[in-house]
Amino acid sequence: MEKKSFTFFVIVLFIVPTIVSAIQTTNDNDCLLNIPQTSFLRSHIAYAFASSENFSGFVEFYLDDPGNLSGSGNSTFPGFCAGADFDFEGNLYCVDYAGGIYVINIEDGTVTLIGSSIGMNGLCFDTTSSTWYGTSSNCLYVVDVTSGATTLVGSHGITNTMIDVTCDNDGNLYGYDVLWSGHSTLYSIDKSTGQATPIGDMGYGFVYAQDGAYDRDNGIFYVAGYFNDGTQSALLICDTQTGACTIEDYFQYGVFIDGFAIPFGSPDTSPTADFTFSPVHPLPGETVFFNASLSYDLNGYIILYQWDWDNDGEYEDASPNPTMTHSWAYPGSYRVALRVTDNTSLTGRKTKTVNVINTSPMTPEVSGPSTGTVNHVYTFSLNPVTDPDGDSMYVKWDWGIGNPSEWLGPYPSGHTIEESNVWTAAGTYDIRAKLKDIYGYESNWSEPHEVTINENNPPSTPDITGPNRIKKDVYYLYRAVAADPEGDDLFYFFDWGDGITSGWLGPYHSGGTTASHHSWNTTGDVLVKVKAKDVWGSESDWGIIDVQIPYSNSLRDMSFFEWLFSHFPNAFPVLRYLLWNNMKKI
Repeated sequence: MEKKSFTFFVIVLFIVPTIVSAIQTTNDNDCLLNIPQTSFLRSHIAYAFASSENFSGFVEFYLDDPGNLSGSGNSTFPGFCAGADFDFEGNLYCVDYAGGIYVINIEDGTVTLIGSSIGMNGLCFDTTSSTWYGTSSNCLYVVDVTSGATTLVGSHGITNTMIDVTCDNDGNLYGYDVLWSGHSTLYSIDKSTGQATPIGDMGYGFVYAQDGAYDRDNGIFYVAGYFNDGTQSALLICDTQTGACTIEDYFQYGVFIDGFAIPFGSPDTSPTADFTFSPVHPLPGETVFFNASLSYDLNGYIILYQWDWDNDGEYEDASPNPTMTHSWAYPGSYRVALRVTDNTSLTGRKTKTVNVINTSPMTPEVSGPSTGTVNHVYTFSLNPVTDPDGDSMYVKWDWGIGNPSEWLGPYPSGHTIEESNVWTAAGTYDIRAKLKDIYGYESNWSEPHEVTINENNPPSTPDITGPNRIKKDVYYLYRAVAADPEGDDLFYFFDWGDGITSGWLGPYHSGGTTASHHSWNTTGDVLVKVKAKDVWGSESDWGIIDVQIPYSNSLRDMSFFEWLFSHFPNAFPVLRYLLWNNMKKI
C-alpha cells in the first residue's frame, strides 16, 4: 500500500437538511434507508480533518460552501485518518493509514482508539447490511469497527492504488484510484470478491490527501479532491453512472482533505440563509446593498439577520430586517457571511464572496521636446492622465538613464502632469512614464518618447564698441554684446591690455549689451579684449579692439596750440607738422 502524502485528517459533519416527506417505519434501518432522494434542499454541515500551511485540524463546512472552514478542535493520529464514515447512531469511525480503528467525538474532534488494525486507505459503511468495508494494498476487507479486526474479501485486480471506497443507499460499492498524471477512474467494486470494474473517466487526476463521501439523504457522491496538476483542492460531485466529476467550489486555504464523511438520517429544521447584493462588482468606497429576503424557515419565521463583513466569526451588523448596506475602502475579495435566527433560536448561515474591483489607470502618453542640449532643463507632460474609476494617481518617470524616479503625486484623474529633467551627457534617451492609482493598481509603461541631447554650444564672439584713440588717465566706456545658441544667460570678461581685467560680469540675457569703463596710466597701443561665457561654462573666442593712447612729450598743456590751429587752420604748416610727428612717436 502506498503511503498518502498528507499528515492531517479532515472530518466534515453535515447537518442533514432534508425535509422528510415519507418515512417507512418497518424498523430502525428502514426508517433511515427510505428517506426520499430529492434535490439538495438544505445546506449540510460536515466534519473533517484538514491541513495546509495556513490551517490544520478538525473542521466543519457547508457542502455548498467549502470555501468557509470552521475549526472545532485539533486532533492527531499516529499517521493520519485515511477514511471515515457514520453509522446509524451517528457515530463517526475512522481508520488510521498507519493502522488502528478510532471513534471521533464530533463535538470537539477528540480521537479515541478502539483497537489495532491493518493500515487502510479508505473506510465506509454499507447501510443495507450494516457492514463496514475498507481498502488496503488494493484489496477489499470487511472491518469490525468494535475491535479493529479485518477479514480479507479479495483483490481489486487493478494496477493503480485504490484510494477510497464509498457505499450508496442501495449497497453499491464504489472506489477510485490514484494517478500522478492523467485522470483517475471510478470503479464499481464487487463486495463478494473485491474485484473492481471501471465505470468511467472522472475528468480529474486525484492524488493522496483526499477522500470521498456519500450524502445518503440526497443521493449525492462527493469527492474532496486533491489534484495531480497542482490545482487548488476542491469539492466535487461525482456521477456514479459515468464517473464524470464537476467542481462545486474550492476549499478555503487550499487545504488537503481526508477522512471525509457525511452524517445522515435526521431532517434539518433550521432556517435557510441566502442573500443577494448589488452592485455585483462594486468599486472601493461604493455602497453595496445586501438583501436577505431569499432566506426562509419552513417551520417558523426568521427574527434576526446578522452580517459578518470579513468572515472572521464576528457579526458586525444585526437587524430584524433582511436588508443592509456596507462598503469596502480597498479592492479585494471579501467573504461575507449571513446568519439568520428563527423564532426557536435555530440558525442558518450562508457565505458569498464580494469582489471589490479596481481598474488600472490608462497607459499615459509622453509629450515634449525631441532635441535638447546637455545641462539644460526640459519639461515633459502627460496630458491628461485618466483613471477609469476616477481615482487619484501617482506617476513614475524613466528618463532613460537607468534609475526611474520614485512615485510622485498623487494627481487627480484628468490632470495634466508635468515634470522636468536635465541630462548631463549627450546622447539619445527614451523617456517613459507609468501611472499607479491610490489602491496600487498600475498602468503599463508608456511608449518611449525619444529625445536627442547634444553637447552645449559656446556663445558667439562678442562685438566691442568704444573709442580707439584715447587720452591717458581718462576713463572711457566700452560696450560688448554676444549671443548664445541655446539662449543661455551670459557673463562677460574684459581684458584692458594693461594687466588689469574686469573679472566675470553678469549674468546678462543672451543678446543683451554689457558696458564697462577703464582708464590707462600708460601710453601706446593696447588691445582691449572681451569674451563671453554661458551659464554652463562654455566660453566664446575673444573679441578685440585696438586702442591708441598718444604720447604727450614735454608739452603738458596743448590748449594754446589747439586754439591756434582751430582759428588758423591753414596757417603754420611747419609747426603743425612738427607737433604731429612728435605725438606719433609716443
